[in-house]
Amino acid sequence: MRSIVVFVFSLLLLASAVNAQIESGVITGILKDSAGAVIPQATIEATNVEAGAVYKAVSSETGQYLLSDLPPGLYKLSVRVPGFKQFSQTGIRVDAARRIVIDIVLEVDTIRETITVSAASPLVILARPQQETVALHTSVSTVDRIQIEKQAAKTVIDALSYIPGAWTETRGRKEKQLFSVRGQRYPYPEYAVDGALFREFYEVPYFLSAEDVERIEILRSSATLLTGISGLAGIIDITPRSYDRRETRWLAEYGSLGTYRVHVSHGQRVGNLSYGLGLGGSHTDGPEERHGAESMLTLFGHTNWKASDSLSLRATLLYAQ
Repeated sequence: MRSIVVFVFSLLLLASAVNAQIESGVITGILKDSAGAVIPQATIEATNVEAGAVYKAVSSETGQYLLSDLPPGLYKLSVRVPGFKQFSQTGIRVDAARRIVIDIVLEVDTIRETITVSAASPLVILARPQQETVALHTSVSTVDRIQIEKQAAKTVIDALSYIPGAWTETRGRKEKQLFSVRGQRYPYPEYAVDGALFREFYEVPYFLSAEDVERIEILRSSATLLTGISGLAGIIDITPRSYDRRETRWLAEYGSLGTYRVHVSHGQRVGNLSYGLGLGGSHTDGPEERHGAESMLTLFGHTNWKASDSLSLRATLLYAQ
C-alpha cells in the first residue's frame, strides 16, 4: 500500500505597515442584467468611505461575487461593465463577522458607436517567425464552488471534466487518472495548491476530494511561463475551500460489488483565523476472481491566519493511503 503526503506552507508578506488585528465582514451576491442573465468576469468594487480603501472582486461564470476580509465601516459598492450603465450603492454598513447579500442588476446603456472594419492579412509564420501563433495565447478556465456542486464532482479530476479541451487518461490501479488539455498526453500540466507549485503532483487530484476545494483555475499554453511557476504544458491552480462561518457537511454513497464512499468536511472562521478539515474513505470488493478489491483513505487540512493587513500565514496538508 502506497501513501502520499503533501504539505504546503506559504508566507505572504506585503509592503504596507503592520496594523492591529481586526475582524472583518463579507459582501456577496449575484451580478445580472435586466433580462436576468448572469454577467461573468466583471469587477465589483467596495470603497471604505471613511478610510478610502478600495476592495475588488471578479464575478464568476455564474455571476457570483465575493468581497471578503472587509474591515467594519461604511462602504460604497460600484460596478462598471462596458455596454451597461454604471451601478452604485452607498450607505452599506459592514460589521464584524457579518455577511451582507446584495444582488446587483445592471441596465443596458444605449450608446451609439461607430465601428470601422478593415481587412488584415493572415499571420504567415514563415514570413514573421518571431510572431507567436494565436493558438498559443493564454486561455483561462475557472471551476468555482457552485459548478463543483452542480456537477456532483467527487474528485478534482471529476470537477475538471467539463472544461473546454479536457482530456482524462485512465490508467491502472497504481496511477489512476491523469488530466490534460488540448489532447496533450505528455508533459502533463503542472499543479499548484494555493499558488504554491507542486512537483510530481499528477496523481493526487484523483485522491483529493472536490468537497475540500473552493476554486480551480486552469491556464493553458506556454504563456503560463509568465507566472514563474510553470512549464510549457500549462498549470492548474487549486484553491482550498474557505469558510466564513461554522459549517459541517457529510455524504455517503453505496453501490454494487460492495462499493461505498463516505466523506465528512468541517470548517469555520474565528476572528482572523479560518480552517477547513476533510476526512474521506472509499472501498470496493471489485468483480469476483479479478483481484479488484481496493480501499482508500484521505485526510485534508487547510488553515489561514491573517495576522495583519501585511502578514498572512497559510498551511495545507493532504494525506492519501
